[in-house]
Amino acid sequence: MILSKKYSVAIVDLFCDESQIAIEADVVRYNYFSSETAGFRIAPYHTIWIDLTRSADGLLAAIDRDTRKEIRRAERDKCLTEFFGAPTPELVNEFCEAYNLSVAVKGLPLLSPANLAHLAKSGSLLLSRVRQENSPVLAWHAYSHANRRCILSYSVSAHRAAKSVNGQASGRGNRYLHWQDFLYFQNQGFEVMDMGGWHSGSEDSELLSVNRFKEEFGGKVVDSYNSLHPLTMKGRGALKLLGIKRRLKSS
Repeated sequence: MILSKKYSVAIVDLFCDESQIAIEADVVRYNYFSSETAGFRIAPYHTIWIDLTRSADGLLAAIDRDTRKEIRRAERDKCLTEFFGAPTPELVNEFCEAYNLSVAVKGLPLLSPANLAHLAKSGSLLLSRVRQENSPVLAWHAYSHANRRCILSYSVSAHRAAKSVNGQASGRGNRYLHWQDFLYFQNQGFEVMDMGGWHSGSEDSELLSVNRFKEEFGGKVVDSYNSLHPLTMKGRGALKLLGIKRRLKSS
């Protein structure tokens, strides 16, 4: 749960089927719920869930054979992973810098450290990264987490922006980092890994390629639900003012 304010409107964010608690707020924002929630609904968010309650052997067996080979190759290449459950502002800045260098190549929106500030402050942000010995970082992952579920929010492959990083090594490192993320969160008692979205269309070749990459790790495609629900007159007025009611399907 995260409590924030925007233009004097108090907003409480609930994640991953968290129960609503008694707290003074004008709007509740439901994020990544497994069933429909009250309020003005946003279109269902398709994603892939990995069941972390299985054994490590079961998790590995569900991964595509070629991907398992890449993971083993990364182990032979002495890839090293690091996990930051309470990332400092300096580390968040480092992640954002790497992310922005990566997405700038494609002309995609940049990420401000402020976007991650609430998650970091609430203790709901985890960063992980992988590198080879005495080499630059190959890949980064940023997760939000709540209620025994972790969600891949952002991913960085360093080779997109750094000519000094080999693309194949970065790809292997990224797959290895996903695998190590599974084990890390499993050992921390998490039950579900959300792979951060799955494109349901059929024409965007790049997004379909991302789908195929995520499908390499097993799991199942599910719908995840988000909505905004006013709790006070101020909250209802704020949603109307922002045009939410016109753009979102009412329950």
